[in-house]
Amino acid sequence: MKVLVDTGATNSIIQQSSLSKIRQTQIYPVQQQFFLANKSSISIIGYVTLKIKIQHINTYITAAITKTLCCDVILGEDWIRHYQITINGFTNIIEILGNKA
Repeated sequence: MKVLVDTGATNSIIQQSSLSKIRQTQIYPVQQQFFLANKSSISIIGYVTLKIKIQHINTYITAAITKTLCCDVILGEDWIRHYQITINGFTNIIEILGNKA
């Protein structure tokens, strides 16, 4: 799956069609709108808890579900802050709780 770590996204989001690629857990349906930086909005149809494995490190996040997205998953500031992610743009390495991935 294509995953984007986005420091400008407040919430983590998964595209609905990407759920078929993973073992999904319970989906909690909702009807919400998220507003984007360009002032457009996307419809949120539910939430799901995802296991995100990067190399040997397992992380978990409750992600919003939308029908269309630029990639399979966007990991936003909620995930970045919870796991104290450090992003090194020069080396393309991220650290998760001090572990390099």
